[in-house]
Amino acid sequence: MKSKFSFFTYTFFTLLLQVTSMVSVSGITMLDSAKVTTIKEKTGKSFFIPIVLFSPEESLILGAGGVRLFKFKNSDSLTRQSNLQGSVLYTLNHQFVTEPTYFIFSNKEKYIIKGIIGFSRFPYYYWGVGNNILNKNKELISYDIIKFDNSIYRKIKGKLYAGLGYRYYNMFNVTSPNSGILETTRVMGYKGSVAAGIDIALLYDTRDNVLNSTKGWYLSVINTVHGRAFGGNFNFNKLVIDVRKFISPFPHRKQTLAIQTFIQCNTGNSPFNELGLIGGPMIMRGYYLGKYRDNILAAMQVEYRIKIIGRFGMATFLSTGEVAGQVNNLRVPSLRVAYGAGLRIKVSNKDNLNLRLDYGLGNGAGLIYFAVAESF
Repeated sequence: MKSKFSFFTYTFFTLLLQVTSMVSVSGITMLDSAKVTTIKEKTGKSFFIPIVLFSPEESLILGAGGVRLFKFKNSDSLTRQSNLQGSVLYTLNHQFVTEPTYFIFSNKEKYIIKGIIGFSRFPYYYWGVGNNILNKNKELISYDIIKFDNSIYRKIKGKLYAGLGYRYYNMFNVTSPNSGILETTRVMGYKGSVAAGIDIALLYDTRDNVLNSTKGWYLSVINTVHGRAFGGNFNFNKLVIDVRKFISPFPHRKQTLAIQTFIQCNTGNSPFNELGLIGGPMIMRGYYLGKYRDNILAAMQVEYRIKIIGRFGMATFLSTGEVAGQVNNLRVPSLRVAYGAGLRIKVSNKDNLNLRLDYGLGNGAGLIYFAVAESF
């Protein structure tokens, strides 16, 4: 009983007190500085990064981020490292983002806790809903959003887990052009929304390293039932399926082939910010996050990571995907393609932790992503 109490108590207070990170900014055009500071402790290791970036839309961006890697006391050698990630970004236009995430293993991995706690006040470009939006509809909107999504998984057998969680996303202070596409189409949530619901999940995870996998499988199926009964103001269902496979074709050459398939299916009255989104720092890199959005999202990406020399490596990636209002509207000719390459800098050989700087191309545009750890 004592070990269970210390695990959950430590997890709760650590999530509240730690500011640790994964930093990713869409549309960044210049990277000014990034110096990694490593702090070794008896209970783990922390990596901190000062951030100075520039983007035409957000002006000068200042912030800090990092990753904390740790194991609980008395954890055996087969228990993988837990990680806390987060970042704090602020721009001269008084915009603010902080979105800590966590993936925590108890001793012998009997329990897994994963989720996100965040707040952002940031402008976003919006084109409308669908896979065939018009570029001329592009408009700058802004909203505040509070994010909380936490699930606790219990081991069923081996690396198979069942999970239960609670999700709460509150979008408010929505502003947009008076005669713009958001105001005229009046999509669900155009004046704000509260999406709250219960997560029911299955997880199968045999990865050797959560932040930089070189072998194993990751299969996550999460079905979230949102409704007024759970504190929201929209009734809808969101099913997310995430399948990843990692292969080391030449183990002695430290090369990894990573493959991911991602599917999201929404039914009911989904707010526009809850729809499946193409783009961003994780999948379909090269597309502005949310340029294409709809009830159904289907995407796949392949990435090849290789070590070059010393602490330096590189990766190339290719992805394809599309959105649609219904599953039967998905069409192969409508698939969109993104591709690119990136630099990897090893900040910890023991923990196999990388900094990554990716350049992705999609829809004729190029975007740079700077982050701690791999995209998947």
